[in-house]
Amino acid sequence: MRQVILIVDDEVEICDTIQSVLALWGVESRSFYDAESALAALTPIHGDRSVLRHGTDQAASLVCGALLDLNLPNLSGLELGERFHVMGMGIPFSLMTAAMLDGDVEMRIAALRAGLLRKPFELLELKAAVDRFRKDLSL
Repeated sequence: MRQVILIVDDEVEICDTIQSVLALWGVESRSFYDAESALAALTPIHGDRSVLRHGTDQAASLVCGALLDLNLPNLSGLELGERFHVMGMGIPFSLMTAAMLDGDVEMRIAALRAGLLRKPFELLELKAAVDRFRKDLSL
């Protein structure tokens, strides 16, 4: 089964840029511009994993990780990551933000063992997050 990384950010340019970089690295990705659309496209499967359905043909890819903007409208990236955890989706994720974080948010991120990419981030930081997703998938 193909593997895919989710990119969830309400800024189209950020999604497009990250998707282009991942494609250069040979990594398949899919962008969503809000948390609700990302959740609607996911299906939990056995073994604490999730698949992403592709259109009406019902082809699917195994989700190996997600890059989530912290400050999404309606449902934040952190809340989306918490839903991944509660729903047993088995999706490791890294939050992306330029905002300063308060102690409560930092504790929630640490409790979920999520990564954190501070915008603007370097390509090496993005690569480290992608490598962590792939490592988590092999466990």
